[in-house]
Amino acid sequence: CIRDSVFLDVSMPIRGGFDLLEDLRVVLEEAPSRKPPRVVMFSSSCDSRDVERAKRFPFVVDYLSKDVDRATLAETVKRAKDTSPTDRASETIENAAHSY
Repeated sequence: CIRDSVFLDVSMPIRGGFDLLEDLRVVLEEAPSRKPPRVVMFSSSCDSRDVERAKRFPFVVDYLSKDVDRATLAETVKRAKDTSPTDRASETIENAAHSY
């Protein structure tokens, strides 16, 4: 089952968020008719390499720091609902990198 929107932590027990994204990429490549979810990555990491890595997945619509404020979170949820993952603007994630 693939959901419309997923909020995904970068660091999780056993397997990380990027591992899940790789698995999702494989599932979507094997079933190209499936609509990809819109993924919002969450992290407490200030590592710009994580932001860059997230940009490589076309279905990631945003990358947020865990100390995100309510207004930014509400904006991200609205954007995730309104944005097709394949139409994702990379500047959204690019802007997240500037918040560190």
